[in-house]
Amino acid sequence: MTSTLTPAQISALEATGQVTKQIAAHLARKILSGTLRAYAGLPSNESLAREWDTSERTAIRAKELVINDAVRT
Repeated sequence: MTSTLTPAQISALEATGQVTKQIAAHLARKILSGTLRAYAGLPSNESLAREWDTSERTAIRAKELVINDAVRT
C-alpha cells in the first residue's frame, strides 16, 4: 500500500504551517520514495512526537491522514 498523494499535494500540506499536516507530508514523502511502508513501516507515535516536539495525539492525527489517504487506493 502506498500513499496516493502527489508531490504537489504533499507540498501543499507542508505549506499549511500546521504541524499535523507537516508530519503527514513528511511521512507521505517517505512512503512515496519507498523509505517507509504505510502501516507496518510507520514510526511509533512516541518517536514522531519526540522528533517533531509535539504531542502523541498530533502524531496520531498525522498518521491517520496518511493512512486514510492510503486506504483510498
